[in-house]
Amino acid sequence: MTQQRILVCPLDWGLGHATRCIPLIYTFLKQGHQVFIAGSGPSYRLLCQEFPTLVAIDFLSFTLRYSSGTSQVGAVLKAFPRLLYRTLQEHKELKRIVRQYAITQIVSDNRFGCYHPAVKSIYITHQLAIKFPSPFCFLEPLAAYCHRKLIRKYDECWIPDYESQTACLAGELSHQLPLPQNCKYIGPLSRFSMPQQPVQTRSLTVAVVSGVEPQRTIFEQYLLDSLQVDASQQVVLVQGLPQYAGREYWKGKVRVVASMPAAELCQLLLQAERIYCRSGYSSIMDMHAIGKLNVTTFVPTPGQPEQEYLAAYLRTKNFGEDIQ
Repeated sequence: MTQQRILVCPLDWGLGHATRCIPLIYTFLKQGHQVFIAGSGPSYRLLCQEFPTLVAIDFLSFTLRYSSGTSQVGAVLKAFPRLLYRTLQEHKELKRIVRQYAITQIVSDNRFGCYHPAVKSIYITHQLAIKFPSPFCFLEPLAAYCHRKLIRKYDECWIPDYESQTACLAGELSHQLPLPQNCKYIGPLSRFSMPQQPVQTRSLTVAVVSGVEPQRTIFEQYLLDSLQVDASQQVVLVQGLPQYAGREYWKGKVRVVASMPAAELCQLLLQAERIYCRSGYSSIMDMHAIGKLNVTTFVPTPGQPEQEYLAAYLRTKNFGEDIQ
């Protein structure tokens, strides 16, 4: 196999796009390829901490900021012109990175402008169908059409889900629409894996915080308040703040940890009797990988239709709980 110089560039909207790139990076390295990490913000720092020996390239992405309320429509509409502008800019910057580092393959997790006409470009998404809040559902076909046009700019589109509609984790997000010809299912991607030896559960609750600000902070405060109640359980809250890695303190009865390496977090989750996290797709894939869907309470980000749909979809599969 010819050694490739692979650029991996995830979107920086929460940590999920970066965490699901971790198993891909390990696979590329095992195959003997050279991997470059490009990104910005907390997701970039997370990958740099997981792979400290890899070349890391500061590659600014568009940063979305949510509303603190229950609707994100205004925030998204306000940000849309800047998103389009940033997509054009990142496409230009990508060409410079390709020249500078002699990149031979690009893997973009939901970064719209990270494709190159002369370099094999791969796009990762589970969201072929794009959800809108109920008053704006009429826009969903148009959004899907635009997304399909974007996907065709790439050589391949990898869908991290099962091909079987009965076994899939993303439901109609990944299976409702006909696939573009360059799409293929590659199975779920998770930074976690089941250990060879069973791990004994104990009286432990783990909360994993993630997402776009300020909703990430609001979710953290909600969990800190609600998890003080049961003194019989040990409680650990992982803030999802890799920029503060190593920081740890107690908030009442809750042990608060800024961030954990994937292997350490996996071990902690395997021991947990109860888990709380957002219903982002990467979190769902992680819980599925370690057999913890049935003990996880999924809390959708307010006003984020994709997460609201996924939490409801899991309930139809008798997995997890959804609380508002």
